Amino acid sequence: MNSERLVISLLGPPLVTLGGKPLQIKRRKVRFLLYYLACQECAVSRTSLCDVFWPDQSESESRKNLREALSNLHSALNSDDYLSIQGEYISLYENKIQVDVRDFEKTISLLRKNLEISPNSNFSDDVYLKVREGIDLWRTPGFISGSTLTDSEVYQKWASDKNVSLEYWRQMMLEWIADHCISSGNLNEALQWLSLALLSDKHNSELNFLVLNCLRDLEAWSELLHFCDMLESIYQENGQSTLPQLLQHSIGRSRELANNPIPESHIVWNDEGKHSVHFVDGNQRKTILNNRLQTGGMVLLRGEIGSGKSRLLKEVIGSMEVVPRLIFFRSNPGDELIPYSALVEGLKNVVTKEEWKELDPIYAKALFPLFPYIDKIRDDIRDEDIAFSVGLNRLIPDAFFYLFSLMARKRKVLYVLDNAQWCDAETLRAFSFGHEKGGAQDIGTVVFTTCLEVKNTFLENLFNRDQNFHHKSVIDLVPLNEAEIYEIVFIFWERNFLKRNANG
Repeated sequence: MNSERLVISLLGPPLVTLGGKPLQIKRRKVRFLLYYLACQECAVSRTSLCDVFWPDQSESESRKNLREALSNLHSALNSDDYLSIQGEYISLYENKIQVDVRDFEKTISLLRKNLEISPNSNFSDDVYLKVREGIDLWRTPGFISGSTLTDSEVYQKWASDKNVSLEYWRQMMLEWIADHCISSGNLNEALQWLSLALLSDKHNSELNFLVLNCLRDLEAWSELLHFCDMLESIYQENGQSTLPQLLQHSIGRSRELANNPIPESHIVWNDEGKHSVHFVDGNQRKTILNNRLQTGGMVLLRGEIGSGKSRLLKEVIGSMEVVPRLIFFRSNPGDELIPYSALVEGLKNVVTKEEWKELDPIYAKALFPLFPYIDKIRDDIRDEDIAFSVGLNRLIPDAFFYLFSLMARKRKVLYVLDNAQWCDAETLRAFSFGHEKGGAQDIGTVVFTTCLEVKNTFLENLFNRDQNFHHKSVIDLVPLNEAEIYEIVFIFWERNFLKRNANG
């Protein structure tokens, strides 16, 4: 009995190995028969095999040819351990073979199952690793690539349809894993997957847009300029004189930033002291927060005083490849009674002169009563405009949205509004309006940190309303209770006790 495993690799140029050594099968028809059998989950009848490989011959002739092909395949394998012939049905023994196509199809089944459970692709790390393993099965794009298909039309159609299906799922996995890496903040890894995905679809505007964004966020200016030039040449070679509008705008913005880069911002955190409360399931909360920081939107971070809200933010942001532009707000008791109090205090020393100058005049005038110093920055605003500006109150939410958009144009922005339990309703409305009007990517991410001891009804309602809306997340930091702390200490003690005993 032969104990060596037969490995059949068909994701790329066909390769058959036995015991780690290449197995040569001289007859083309016999090779194709092996490839076909390797891809079948169940035994195949002789009639079906005859219909696939000898569809134009009589039944007696096709069955005679099949017997000869099976005999040649048996001789090539030099063993009864791989080929199973049970009367009318033919198959390969499952426990003696390894087929990359079957392994990849198991990954497809796993991905489809998780897509049904989680349509937004928020998969676990285990699923992420399995998808990576599935992609790694491909040596080159193409099912049995490089193998000249000159067999029957039925076989050629089967091989072509199989290639289309497998390539579709490979492309989908590449795009999904790239999105996963972007959401997790791993932009360098995301670029690797995007590059592979673009090999099969180089005119995909969305993929090219993501590459531009990743390079821009990583401040890889020379690579960004090179990619802009390459994109334009690709579309010109394809006979398109103009790029899709999405790419035109992104390329123009990318070149502007690459030629006038801005210095990297740094985040300085307050000293939280030596004592901190441990909270339950911190890794899951870090994942949720990290995804939201990458994709934009609003986060409500709730916990008791001293529960580690600032520490969680610090750890997650510190792990990001690209440090966002941090804009910090803090509300105090009584601020909830003053409209736009938190926004005005947080933005007055943060918005640059260039950003104020670029803001549309009508929106600048709408914000003039809140930021009276901008008449020193803009020539089109004067003191006497204050009376006119008061009448533009209805435009204030729009004005803040466009101001946020300008601030996020060169770098992803993270707004942290601390002590949001005392935040005024107008500030909260402005952030919510901005995300609902333009989308999370346009203005960045805002994190409201609030303590459980004080309730802000408007803030709670803001997140309870449309709580399934894609740009909102709620994270509750629940401290460990006495019983949970006791259990952790006991487990820690037990493991160390067993370890000491094992070491003598």
